[in-house]
Amino acid sequence: MPGLTLQERYYGINKSVRKFLRDNGFDVPIYKYGIDPATAKDDLKSQAKKYPYFQSFLIDPKPQSWTSFEKGRYTRFEYQLSFFTSPQTEFTNDGDLWKPFEAAQIAFSDAQSDVLRIDPNDPDSSTYADVLDIRTKQDFGLVSGAVVPSGVIIVKLAAMIGYPMTIAPVGSASNIDAAISITNS
Repeated sequence: MPGLTLQERYYGINKSVRKFLRDNGFDVPIYKYGIDPATAKDDLKSQAKKYPYFQSFLIDPKPQSWTSFEKGRYTRFEYQLSFFTSPQTEFTNDGDLWKPFEAAQIAFSDAQSDVLRIDPNDPDSSTYADVLDIRTKQDFGLVSGAVVPSGVIIVKLAAMIGYPMTIAPVGSASNIDAAISITNS
């Protein structure tokens, strides 16, 4: 389905990953790039309500030069899903805090996962993109002086990206044979 633009695919992937997590018992928000989780309009008074959450980004899209309106632009890009969590006390085992992060990895890596399928009810429908590679990294960062565990999932994807507008038909193409004539002199 080359009709979807890169941004439409990005938002579709966010929605699908969120649904996958929710269907598997993880009610974790995914914030789109440009939205600061600290300014979300929920009642985020306690740390327990702020964490965990994901933030997603598109990284380094590489569209190919030769494209067509009918087929789209073959584009490789990376989808980054950054995960942030925080323990409520220093004495708890934090292993359970990482389960949403691990579930998100499975969403992209499990061979039977339909998380990227545009219509998960139709096994023959197109996908938002095809997975080429997955990388993960776990780290710790400082937020307002507190150490916050974080993880990053970077999924390298490829898709036929649609044009955002209709292109007028091209006029007659130049024919090099018609443009020159060879004489025997």
